[in-house]
Amino acid sequence: MATRNRVAAALLALPLALSGCSGAGDSAPADAGTSAAPSTQAAPTPGQEIDKDAFFTRTEKAVLAKKTYAMHMSMDSQGETITMSGVGDVSTPDAPKARMLMEPPTGGEKMEMILAGDSIYMQMPGVGGGKYMQMPLSALAQAGGQDLTKFLNPAENLKMTKQAVEKVVFVGEEDVAGQKLDHYAVTLNPAKMQESLPKPAPSVSPSLPAQLPYDVWVDDEDLVRKTDMTMDGVHMTMTTDKYGEPVEITAPPSAQVTQMPGMGAPAPTATK
Repeated sequence: MATRNRVAAALLALPLALSGCSGAGDSAPADAGTSAAPSTQAAPTPGQEIDKDAFFTRTEKAVLAKKTYAMHMSMDSQGETITMSGVGDVSTPDAPKARMLMEPPTGGEKMEMILAGDSIYMQMPGVGGGKYMQMPLSALAQAGGQDLTKFLNPAENLKMTKQAVEKVVFVGEEDVAGQKLDHYAVTLNPAKMQESLPKPAPSVSPSLPAQLPYDVWVDDEDLVRKTDMTMDGVHMTMTTDKYGEPVEITAPPSAQVTQMPGMGAPAPTATK
């Protein structure tokens, strides 16, 4: 796959993933220790189109009430699989935190990524002498021409996703790994997603269809449990669990941090 297509695919997939698992909206989060009440409206029938805004609002509130989650994602392309797993914290929706481990297709050493405060910290095998390279979000935006805070802000991701979703259809109840889940088929318009991305952004591949389907499975608490999509030859599956369980996500100690070349000196880092 061409590099531009890979970038476009990643930009499109990221909001879909975040809006399902770490969504934030205009509603205030529920009180700590409580979960959002499941929808009380009549259950849809298989094949019925439902209100997309109501669907996203229910799943957002459910995750905000839980505040934390664990996720596992795999991306398959041309016979190679990249996996990523970790935990997220959306206690403060406009400043989400995350800690992820990515395993390359070759099965080599894992790469760690930490999102905390105003920076991303990356620890990559054979780079930086084992230290974390700090990349301030503001510097990343400047260097890449992208406001990455919009991609990493669940509220902004939600806006991008909802604007691009054309319809949500209830498929039916299914057994997924021993869980009874509601399956929804979502239709996305890639061109609309492109329009909603922070500018400038890579062009959507001309090979992408006018409509892009993906599937979401939700439990009886309106918590997203699985997302599955195929785009431009890349098959992505993401599962989420351990909602509401304690997580520990902190920036690395300053002694373990070095600057990313071209990103300026690291900012003071908490040692907790």
